[in-house]
Amino acid sequence: MKNNIIVVPAYNEDDILEQNILNLYDYVSSDCDIVISDNNSTDNTAKIGRELAEIPGIEYCFVETKGKGSAVKQAWLYFEGYQRYMFMDADLSADLEYLNAFKKLVESQEDVVIGSRYTEGADVERSLKREIISVSYRTLFHLLFDKSIKDPQCGFKSISKKARDGILPKIKSNGYFFDSELIIRALKEGYSVKEIPVRWKESKKSSLHLIKDSFNILEDMARLKYEMLFDE
Repeated sequence: MKNNIIVVPAYNEDDILEQNILNLYDYVSSDCDIVISDNNSTDNTAKIGRELAEIPGIEYCFVETKGKGSAVKQAWLYFEGYQRYMFMDADLSADLEYLNAFKKLVESQEDVVIGSRYTEGADVERSLKREIISVSYRTLFHLLFDKSIKDPQCGFKSISKKARDGILPKIKSNGYFFDSELIIRALKEGYSVKEIPVRWKESKKSSLHLIKDSFNILEDMARLKYEMLFDE
């Protein structure tokens, strides 16, 4: 067993999964294990994931509860014994070269390290539509929660075992808000959060359903804001 684990949440990714996991494996296999967390896919993701799991250092797990957050949480909790827990999107939108920066910050004992498309040094290729959505989300996040975090939703994050054990049981979001709730709770609990710039190339494929998922994200935002104001 290695010290680090990377979880790749996957929902109906059979067209890209094999090649992207092999690319990731070539890059990190010396010091990271990889877990394909299948989020109840209905295509051939399960078959491909199980075949890839025959390679030493690659694991496959099936998560019945829908949602990216659920896929990450359950895999992080199931696979014990690691010092550092990471996740990244299956489309590998974030350039793998930036994993080296994550590793350096791991060595410096940062509790939570997050990729950022909006800090100095970042390089982003994405559509105007997605950029407008991102700006709108970040504006709302800053109004409700914290202005210091420039990119709460980048699908490229790393957390120490200590922070995982302290934060993960408190996170209630199973969907796309998982990323933001992780950061908000980390800051509230006093863990250090460090952003690093990434090179990001938008994937043409996305499992985000704009209307449905936007409503769920707003609901999660309202729930967490209420909890922070009145329950804790």
